[in-house]
Amino acid sequence: MNITFATIEPAAGLALGFGALLGLFTLMILLFMFGLFIFWIIMLVDALTRKNWPSDETKIFSIIILISSLVMQIWWLAGLLYYYIVKRPLDSGKSISFFGYSPNQPKPNSHRPDQSRAKTSKKKSKKKS
Repeated sequence: MNITFATIEPAAGLALGFGALLGLFTLMILLFMFGLFIFWIIMLVDALTRKNWPSDETKIFSIIILISSLVMQIWWLAGLLYYYIVKRPLDSGKSISFFGYSPNQPKPNSHRPDQSRAKTSKKKSKKKS
């Protein structure tokens, strides 16, 4: 079997083109991830310098999540979630809530069941008279 230069050249050109395309794709992914890392740093700086937190617990929780996400390699996700769940609502003046509890909501009152019993007992006593 005789291999000539003409038969090898198209394959080499195809490999070179594929390598260039793969290199361009890799470069685009790296630039995108670098941009997300810069975005995460901006969100961390925002969390550290923000003054209008609803409570200190919310601030501490957000900062811990952002810092620990770097160790867990999900900093890109934490940065995006911080932006949409915390930063945008606080910038627009809305309250935020973690786990269904908002610091601006009144805390559940432990005396409510007693008050409802008192109301029902008054109704019962009126019916008896």
